[in-house]
Amino acid sequence: MASNFTEIASFTWSVADLLRGDYKQSDYGKVILPFTLLRRMDCVLEATKPAVLKEVDARKDQGIDLKTFLTKKAAQSFYNTSPFDFTKLQGDALMKTRGIVSNLCFIEIKTHSTSLLSNKPYRAGCWAPSDELAGAVAQVQGTVHSAVETIGNKLTMKDENGAATGEEAFNYQPRSFLVIGSLSEFVDENGVNSDKYRSFELYRKNTVWPEIITFDELYERARYVVNHNG
Repeated sequence: MASNFTEIASFTWSVADLLRGDYKQSDYGKVILPFTLLRRMDCVLEATKPAVLKEVDARKDQGIDLKTFLTKKAAQSFYNTSPFDFTKLQGDALMKTRGIVSNLCFIEIKTHSTSLLSNKPYRAGCWAPSDELAGAVAQVQGTVHSAVETIGNKLTMKDENGAATGEEAFNYQPRSFLVIGSLSEFVDENGVNSDKYRSFELYRKNTVWPEIITFDELYERARYVVNHNG
């Protein structure tokens, strides 16, 4: 048992090799431990996930609290109503929205430490986007454009054997998202650098697609969803 535990612990912390360069060594635990817990919860819920999603679909229009029903289906004190799991969310993604009509959306994920602005102001009070941010925006836009040309207006889902599953997703001007950097870049010992923050906000608000979201904003959105849907 001790040997098996040691092997698992060693494997878990070996992920630090993948984080080197993008994260400070002191931040490794802040990434590895939460995702280890989330992955463990994902594995625990894996067997009952289809039943939970089926229950949500069956009762979503009844206007009642579903917690009792969903915890029973999950056979746990917690549950997850998202159609996504860790397997589906590996790396950058092409996702299918879950609604009455499914649409494709594209997601590009960088790191929380990616710079949002260049190191020096372009003009007094004006900061240009960093090469990483501008490049990522161009990358997403190019990916979406190529997808529209390649996929067309509709994608028919197929299983691993190439047979149609009966699912389909539409691709009319698909939405796209870029997760990158952190708003903490604009904060120093004197508070918020308003010139930098204004430059960033004007850039992203005038970028129609992709929608640019920072990691700290994404965290707060996720925390809100968890706290209000638990």
